[in-house]
Amino acid sequence: MMLFPISGSLFCTRRWLFVTTILSVGLRVSFVSPLLVADEPPAAEAASDSKSGDVPATEDKATEDTAIEVPDGTPKELFDFIASTMQNRGRDLESVKKAARAVVDAAAKIRTIDSVSLEDEIKAIGQQLPALEFLARMDKQAKVELEELVDALAQDERPAIRRVALFEKMKSEIAVAHRGSEDDQRALIARFTELIDSEGLDSQSLQIASMLGRSLGASENSELAATFHEDMADRLSKSDDERLREHAEKMLGTARRLRLPGNMMEVFGTLADGETLDWGSYRGKVVLVDYWASWCGPCRGEVPNMKRNLEKYGDRGFTILGINMDNTREAFEKYIEQEQIPWANLVSTNDEGKGWDHPMTVHYGVSGIPTAILVDREGKVVSLSARGARLDALLTELIGDVEPPE
Repeated sequence: MMLFPISGSLFCTRRWLFVTTILSVGLRVSFVSPLLVADEPPAAEAASDSKSGDVPATEDKATEDTAIEVPDGTPKELFDFIASTMQNRGRDLESVKKAARAVVDAAAKIRTIDSVSLEDEIKAIGQQLPALEFLARMDKQAKVELEELVDALAQDERPAIRRVALFEKMKSEIAVAHRGSEDDQRALIARFTELIDSEGLDSQSLQIASMLGRSLGASENSELAATFHEDMADRLSKSDDERLREHAEKMLGTARRLRLPGNMMEVFGTLADGETLDWGSYRGKVVLVDYWASWCGPCRGEVPNMKRNLEKYGDRGFTILGINMDNTREAFEKYIEQEQIPWANLVSTNDEGKGWDHPMTVHYGVSGIPTAILVDREGKVVSLSARGARLDALLTELIGDVEPPE
């Protein structure tokens, strides 16, 4: 899971770069390699209620003033040190900053070892860059260090290292691609596809493709975004790497989701009570199809708003259908009972289809939650992001305002 600040909101996704969670009592910031993929966040990362989420604002002064010493060792020993440092990074900002600096220094040390393999050096860079990017957000010197590192990588004589720099430089353009014109977006897509045509498709280029796809999907050019995902799905399906081929179906699903607005939505699966969903029975109602999991803080944060709207509009044709993405039935049932969730939920009936592999998640290429899709009375999708005030406004538009009781 990663919590992305997206237009002022928080979003849980299966790809990790860094985590920034604003809690009511403090700030928790964490980071991991962008090349890692997690199906469910470690317990320490899942945003929770105020009791379990409380974190100290500062640590002991002596701890703050002590940098984490990076040991000497083999690449394996230093990678183990990096893993341990991230695992035990602390829970306040200063501790995480120290851990990030230790990761940067340990990765740099790996790269200076005479016998280091190219594979290990690229892996070290994959640890070094996101940690340094995190530090650069708060420290000007770290920003300069990051720029110098990327420039040095871009001038490396080894094509594989230069490729890392090219992708890194492309990230800044991708981050604002959703605000660009269609011509700008097409030009960026062309440069990216030219790069993977010449250098090949691997886990790193897949990560960049996913970032570009998300940015395009957040723009007004949904058809261009859908076409990009279909092209990537075709490329992935032809890869010799089985791990890459597995992402093709999700890419196609994302294209399918991006084309939903104004069109009919297909929903299928098994309800928590064991019954097969009768999607046709929802016709004539305004339906909020909500992808969620109990470990997702933003999902939980939206529940009061969903309950309020259900109470307001429930007798006027509004209903909610959840698609649960927990990895265990126990976690789902505990949360449903704890929060007294009144609406129906689709759940997976087998271990292979849990979490991010839920059939409905794959079908629409959902890679971040909460994903709240609003369907009108005719079964056509009105919005792919019906949350908060936007849900309120859409329901008022579709159903009408409700006069408060006298």
